[in-house]
Amino acid sequence: MRNVLLTLLTFITTFSFGQNCSIISSTKDKKTGTVTIGGITSTEDFYSFLIHKKVNQSDQSIKSSYIISLNAASRVLLSDSLLSTKGTFEFHLLDNSTVTVQNVTYMNNPLGQCCSLGFQANMEEEQIKLLAKSPIVTLKVIEIMLTTSFSPKKQKQLQTICNCLLNK
Repeated sequence: MRNVLLTLLTFITTFSFGQNCSIISSTKDKKTGTVTIGGITSTEDFYSFLIHKKVNQSDQSIKSSYIISLNAASRVLLSDSLLSTKGTFEFHLLDNSTVTVQNVTYMNNPLGQCCSLGFQANMEEEQIKLLAKSPIVTLKVIEIMLTTSFSPKKQKQLQTICNCLLNK
């Protein structure tokens, strides 16, 4: 009986949001009351793809913000002139729609180690809803990089992350 209860409790906590939200994590800044919730997945060509949501729990009037980050290994770093500009993400989805995100910030070695590029931008909740509904087929950072290496498993993980962020 004890094992049945333990199994049931584990099952309920793991699947409590209707999808497996155990792939996302959160942190809380005690000084500001801001909670950051996010999840990460990767492409088959090893690009790390992070989506997180910032929520100010101490002041509910402040709108939640969504941030998307992409890190990619690269032997070539971006020039200083390119680093000072803003770019564009394009997500081509399985349903043939396109989600465009402006004001992408470019970074060299964003993780503090050699040989990687970073791209980061704020997203609207409506854009996250589109990513939650239809899997990404192609991700493009205009004039810099392109990947079509989202396996079905990684596409599903990304949709789960988006759904979990929308529901929290």
